[in-house]
Amino acid sequence: MKSQNKICLFLLFFLTINIFPQTKLVTLPRTYTAYKTNFSINIDGKVNESIWEKANWTSNFIDIEGVDDPKYQTKIKMLWDEDFFYILADIKEPHIWGNINKKDAVIYLNNNFEILSIQMEIHIIITK
Repeated sequence: MKSQNKICLFLLFFLTINIFPQTKLVTLPRTYTAYKTNFSINIDGKVNESIWEKANWTSNFIDIEGVDDPKYQTKIKMLWDEDFFYILADIKEPHIWGNINKKDAVIYLNNNFEILSIQMEIHIIITK
């Protein structure tokens, strides 16, 4: 009788695992499509080119540690042309500052906005 109980418990355990498998949650990175523009953009700190109205905002940025939403919101728009990649940042933080003056110093300890660039292969997909 004891062996039958052990077999029943084993089968119950085995069936429970197969019926309710644990799934691994995968967090996919956010994506954004930067569109090509044929209009010239003047780099002057003003947002008076109408082409920016056609670009979408990103979702609000998260804290660098990815845990909490920052106190102030930051989001960007991006466009590109044959010569340049343009980034328009909407930063609500009133206290952006920095005091680093040495090459390769640790910058993320300051309250700042950074743009990191990686040269990569670009794939263009044209659909009709």
